[in-house]
Amino acid sequence: MQHNPPLIKENPHFKILSIHLLDFSLSHPNEIKTNTPSDSLKIDYDVTLGTSFKVNQENILYVLLKSEIHAKLENQIIKTIQTTYIGIFQSINPETSELSLQTFATHNAPAIIYPYFRQFIHEITLHTGLPPLTLPIIMLKPEKQNN
Repeated sequence: MQHNPPLIKENPHFKILSIHLLDFSLSHPNEIKTNTPSDSLKIDYDVTLGTSFKVNQENILYVLLKSEIHAKLENQIIKTIQTTYIGIFQSINPETSELSLQTFATHNAPAIIYPYFRQFIHEITLHTGLPPLTLPIIMLKPEKQNN
């Protein structure tokens, strides 16, 4: 069942102030012990994504997109990739309601950040010798709001 955003009667406008890779880590908990070329390996990926957001008094919206990705070979984790992206947005309309801010934060902002994250994950898996991970195009919803 698809969740539709609440109907908003005002015309809120937001501008992107910045999108950054805030944190990145790559760990190799287990060494690959195989003579098979990396592009022929049967790698399984477990991907966990989450978003959250915060709004300050100036209607500046901070949206986090966090991920943890485990690359597995024969059910053994061989690499772990963790990232945090932040998107910073500002409401151009000073009369923007809290509902509009929340709707933008839960539906639009993650969709704006996600392609940058998706491309980074594809490239980092390729450059680490793993088969490249191409994530699907999806919509994300925040886990919680932090005031």
